[in-house]
Order: sequence, then C-alpha cells, then structure tokens
Amino acid sequence: MPSRKGKSSRRRPPPRRPKRRSDEPDPILSGRLLVALAMPAAMVLFPWPLSGLADAFVPKEEPKLDTSNWTPGKTVDVEITLITADYDRLACVSEQEYAGYHCEYKTETAKWERPEGEPLDDNNKNLIQPYSMSPDNQLILVGGLWAQPEVAFRVQQEPYQYVPEKKQLRFLAACRVRLVEQVPQATIRWNKTASWGKQGPAWVGVAESCKVLDKP
Repeated sequence: MPSRKGKSSRRRPPPRRPKRRSDEPDPILSGRLLVALAMPAAMVLFPWPLSGLADAFVPKEEPKLDTSNWTPGKTVDVEITLITADYDRLACVSEQEYAGYHCEYKTETAKWERPEGEPLDDNNKNLIQPYSMSPDNQLILVGGLWAQPEVAFRVQQEPYQYVPEKKQLRFLAACRVRLVEQVPQATIRWNKTASWGKQGPAWVGVAESCKVLDKP
C-alpha cells in the first residue's frame, strides 16, 4: 500500500537562541543595574542602618589631653614623647626663673650663666625645656626631666652623641609634674638649627618623678 504523502508527524526542535557576544551590552534590567537602582531606595527607606555603616569607616578623632583643671601648685600626670637627642636640641628663652629652674637662654642670643662650681654634665637638672605631651602634642615646659634616674639611664643606653638621630627610638616619659605657672606665650625651638618661634599658652612645671615607657 502506498505511503501517504504530507507533513511529517515528527515535531521540529525549537530554534536555538544565538549566544550573546561578550562585547554586547548587558540587558537593561541586569542584576548589576538592579542593585544600583535598589541602593538609593534602601537609603531612603532605611537611613539609620546605612548611615551607621558609613560611620564605621570614618576615622575616629584622637583623644585630647584635658588641662582645663590645671592650677599652679597642682601635681599632674603627663606622658611626654622624646628621643634622646632632645636632651641637647630643645631650648626656650626667658629671663624669669621658675621655682629655681630656668630656660637655657635669657635672650635669643645670650645663655644663662652656669653657676661657679656646678658640674658641666649635670643631666640638665635645673634646665627648663619645651616638650610635646601625648596624645595630642600639647606644649609643656618642664624643668629637671633628664635628671630623673630612668630618663638619665635611657640616655646612657642610647647616647645621642653616637647614635644618629634618625635611628633613635622614640619613647614616652610618664612623669609626675608639679605645675608652677601658665605663661601666655613661650619662645622656643625644637632644634639647634631651627629659628626661634613663639607658641602658647603653655604650662611651666617641675618633674618630680618619671618612668620610661618603651612604646610611644
């Protein structure tokens, strides 16, 4: 019996979708675009959690040393940041004595005279010098700091005359300082090769005891 002519009963497979080329642009509502559109909406609907997350990435402000309750005669605890070269390079100018202590210079060009019979190497026991306090580098003028035993020993361990300044390790001196007077302005320099400059206000005090902390 002859076969029937006509359309085949078998179904043709659906046409294959052409592969998208790698250089074709993303569809308009791709996943990345949806995320970008969703972020502003989320910030409007849920502002607090997102703002809190943003705050987590903002650097925290460094703490500041509160000196508002300092008064003459009061003893305070301070941490002073140092290298041993500071023994010889920090200086201030003043014609005034403070509780028997004085700056290295009376004027910007004339030093205080050393009393007769006083040893040349006395760890600057009567000398007032400018220092920076931790954590925010506030200025303080302190007398007798290098004469404190632990600080004097630190200079012996790392003598500034023989160890290059760039290789000296910074340390903290945790000191008990008896406050003498607050001056509105101080003439100081931080290096022998630097020019004199005026800073202030600043407290003048006397070191009563100091402990050396290795880490600044």
